[in-house]
This record gives sequence, structure tokens and C-alpha cells, in this order.
Amino acid sequence: MKINSKIKSIKAREILDSRGNPTVEVELWTEKGVFFGSAPAGASVGKYEAVELRDGGKRYRGKGVKLAIKNIQKIIAPKLIGRDPRFQKDLDQFLISLDGTRQKSRLGVNAILPLSIAICRAGAAAHKTPLWKYILKLFLVRPPKKIKLPIPCFNIINGGALPETNLIYRNL
Repeated sequence: MKINSKIKSIKAREILDSRGNPTVEVELWTEKGVFFGSAPAGASVGKYEAVELRDGGKRYRGKGVKLAIKNIQKIIAPKLIGRDPRFQKDLDQFLISLDGTRQKSRLGVNAILPLSIAICRAGAAAHKTPLWKYILKLFLVRPPKKIKLPIPCFNIINGGALPETNLIYRNL
């Protein structure tokens, strides 16, 4: 059985994350459908973390992401059209090398990450596999027979800058 899946088009747009900050959303089209990826900004940023490209200026207090969107539309998308999303590792490596900097400061992690997420979702669909199983197969040579997935449990009533997150594991 031949699996046919090629990236047909890529669109990028500015959306607002849960804190009301602009971030990038990618819409990636293949023969299998449309797949989305977005990369909300973290609250803290360390000196070794990948760099988000922000527009500066007055719009959204300088946090706009039109520069990252332009990088997707003008630089990245033309090089991804026609590629097969089933080759996640190769495409991620391609995006990293296309940027060419250690901290993704040329194209911006907010351009690269949502593309990687959308590619991963498209790859899972091409394989007719649930996303979590597809990711497991991508990164483990021998996936375990019995799998435990975390079940998120959120505490949002206490307040503070960020809600606490706990994980409960359940056998599948």
C-alpha cells in the first residue's frame, strides 16, 4: 500500500495565546487534510532558550509576530512545499539548518516550532496513527508494550502568576 502525502500549502497567521500575547499559528495542507500548529510564548525566558522573533514598536507592546510570519511565508514555506511530512526528523533538521543559528534567532522559534507541530500532525494522519503513538514511534527504537500516558490535572483556583500542573499516570 503506497502512502501518498505531500505538503501542498502552508499559511501562517498571528493569533493570541491564553495570556493575550500574539503568537504564530500555522495551517499546513496535504492530501490528507489540514493540520495546525501554534507556539504560545513561555512566561519565563532563559539565556540559553531558543529566540522568538518579535516585531518591536508600539503594536501589541512590541510583541507582534509579523516578522516570524513573513519568514514562514517567504523563506520556509517555499522550501517545504512538495515534501513528505512523514519524515519528521529530516524536516525538523532541515528547519534547524535553514535557520543556521544555535538559538533559532534568524527565523525564530515561533516560526519553526508551529511548523514542526503541524508537520507531526500531518505525518501521523498519513500513517493513520494517533498522534501520541506516532510521536512514540518517532523517538523510541522499541516502544514498550504497555504504555503509561500522563493525564493532566490542573489547579487553577489558587491564583499566582502560573497555575500549578500535576500529572497522574494511567495504564493504557
